[in-house]
Amino acid sequence: MSRLPVSPPPAAAIDESTRLVHLVARLCERDQAALGELYDRTVDRVYGTAIRVLGRPEDAEEVVCEVYQQVWEGAGHYDPGRGGVLAWLLRIAWSRAVDRLRRERAHRSRLVAHPQDALDTYTLCEENDPASRLMAVLDSRSAVAHALETLSVEQRRMLALAFFEDLSHPEIAARTGVALGTVKSHIRRGLQALRRALGEGAAMTDRRRLDPDLAARLAESMTPVTPDPARRLAMRERILADAAAPATRVLRADEGEWREFVHGIRIKTLRRDETAGTETSLWRLAPGARVPPHSHRHEEECLVLEGSIVHDGVEYFAGDYLLAPAGARHKPFVAPQGALLLIRSELVPRLGWLTRLALRLIGR
Repeated sequence: MSRLPVSPPPAAAIDESTRLVHLVARLCERDQAALGELYDRTVDRVYGTAIRVLGRPEDAEEVVCEVYQQVWEGAGHYDPGRGGVLAWLLRIAWSRAVDRLRRERAHRSRLVAHPQDALDTYTLCEENDPASRLMAVLDSRSAVAHALETLSVEQRRMLALAFFEDLSHPEIAARTGVALGTVKSHIRRGLQALRRALGEGAAMTDRRRLDPDLAARLAESMTPVTPDPARRLAMRERILADAAAPATRVLRADEGEWREFVHGIRIKTLRRDETAGTETSLWRLAPGARVPPHSHRHEEECLVLEGSIVHDGVEYFAGDYLLAPAGARHKPFVAPQGALLLIRSELVPRLGWLTRLALRLIGR
């Protein structure tokens, strides 16, 4: 990932999206004032996404604080290639909100003691028509709103259930009583219209749930929701206090992004130290995946967590630890049955698609 510029041009010369990029760059320098300004400029959007998914201000507040804490700790993971800063924030907000929603839904399902209780909950959800709810919160001037107006009420309803409640296709079918094939058709057409409105083409993948990138773009088209002044101030103070306090950094198993390094190998960065020029990351190797030969200036540590790797004729299994000295050159190594590795090394290069294709063609 290319390093973001830290020194912005004069304020009058940049638009809002560029200003947000510069604020994220300052977060990489641990600038707490930048965190406060980022919060002030974006919290209505982030809070709006959380409150629309969760419904309760206290739950939305928790999600908002989690979002800015994650951004503070992981500003270096922002990838301009996936969209603007606001879309990045809303993608995190939506993902965290639906994660909380899933946990609450699982908890409620354990508490339901009588079929009538479940029926009452279902009736309450149905009375709040999701199709009308979706259109009501959209900015009527947005391209997304115009695109969704061309859909049937049922198509909008399916899309809204996917966004607001993170229901899978089978769950939507069970909730609405509509055949699974019809649900998939409605959602596919709705997402195609949404993609066309966003200028991203109509190509679709067969996903069971709404794509977080599309959810973020949908959230961008919604009107902001301003929390009450006391809550807004309390969240700001809490976020800045957390940023000022030394704390253990936590990255949950379902957090972070896996990216393709070469064919059959995906990497999730856990920590990047730009000053030292080192990176700690997880490497997921598919069965038969082959790591190309390489050298490195720094020491390289490798702990096999799952599976095994074969290097220079020796096979290493889960629990084995390897330390290569600075300046060493590695021969290719392979994971016969697949492997998961924890590696600390110099910063891992981010290969372009052309380089990855070339490596794939030559069998590396």
